[in-house]
Amino acid sequence: EELTFKHLEKLKGCEILNSNLIILQPLEENYYDSNYPAELTEKDLEVLSTIREINGVVRIQSRHLSSLNFLRNLEIINPFKQALIAGQYSFVVHSPSIRTLNLINLRSITQGNVILKTEKLCLSETIDWKSLQKNVNNNHNNFRLIRENNSLQKCIDENYVCDSSCKGCWSTGPESCQYCKNYKLGYIC
Repeated sequence: EELTFKHLEKLKGCEILNSNLIILQPLEENYYDSNYPAELTEKDLEVLSTIREINGVVRIQSRHLSSLNFLRNLEIINPFKQALIAGQYSFVVHSPSIRTLNLINLRSITQGNVILKTEKLCLSETIDWKSLQKNVNNNHNNFRLIRENNSLQKCIDENYVCDSSCKGCWSTGPESCQYCKNYKLGYIC
């Protein structure tokens, strides 16, 4: 079941979600269907910012999100094998408008592969996705990442680049590093 306004209030203050996180919204501009719930904005989704662990898959489809900043405290995606999308994907993002992921605390995807189909997304190629695979049963050689993102040169031209103190980054700035090249003071490399 996908996330709607009625679920948001129940998730306020939630740190561990023992369920899939599914946000499905139409990608077409003028699409209307009474079966679809009203679109959730980044402001609406901010209630999810306390989530640290998702024991399920993450699937996000939306035309209006510019980042996944509302999941900035997410540390672990831990899906059950039976819940994997198409039997193999644990993290799927399909959005034409997302520029950066901003998953600054993500440290582990225990199983499953990743799909990032986000034509404006920058910096995903800097992330060491295989280092996020923490399950001892995972064979890193079998890990699949499918990316359909912005070109690296276009991102550079638009000044979407990693801070020089970063080794991989979720967004721009020294607070958005996947890893620090030298040291970390608080949240800043």
